[in-house]
Amino acid sequence: MARAFTTDVFSANGFVAVCNDYEHAISTVKGAFDGTVFIFPKPFKEQKDLLVEDVEELMESAYLTGEESRLFVIKSENYSTVVQNKLLKLLEEPPSGVKFCLLSASKAALLPTVRSRLMECEIKTKKVLLDIGVDFGKMSAELMFETLKKCESMNREEAKEYLYMLLDAYKNSLQKKEPLKNLQKLEIFDSAFRALSLNTSPKVVFATIFSKLTAK
Repeated sequence: MARAFTTDVFSANGFVAVCNDYEHAISTVKGAFDGTVFIFPKPFKEQKDLLVEDVEELMESAYLTGEESRLFVIKSENYSTVVQNKLLKLLEEPPSGVKFCLLSASKAALLPTVRSRLMECEIKTKKVLLDIGVDFGKMSAELMFETLKKCESMNREEAKEYLYMLLDAYKNSLQKKEPLKNLQKLEIFDSAFRALSLNTSPKVVFATIFSKLTAK
């Protein structure tokens, strides 16, 4: 298990921070670094993944001369092999005064050759899940879509927590109508818990639950 984030990571030329909330991780790193921080891809691009052209732009920025300490924070939901190989030389021979931080949801997303050149740490925060506001008696397609959107960014533990909340909401609905007829549907939740334990996508798991529980 990677150690928790501390300012010791800045003693290295680069580090990978495993995180479950990129914005929180960026804020944490920026607040701790005594120097100038650059984010790639640049925020205005609103990209989920780092592209080759972003790496080329990053390299140009990194090699600009300057006396101040600079940290380049790189975030990507998926790091392609091409992108990682292009980053490799920069990580091996960084310009003077330049450091790198790679944000990733999992260190397994990075190639061993990349990880071997970086320190590792974790920046985790417990996400506060919104009130699910689900009424199974009034489950419209629009509400189902909005609920499934919440599930896209959940990791397995967050999905399990959300599933418990959903189970409570369903149990409450059983008290209002036909409790005996609907009781057997509770087995759907057992199947859902097993599916999450097998790393099935949370979005797939919850889509299955909604389709089965709202079926006439």
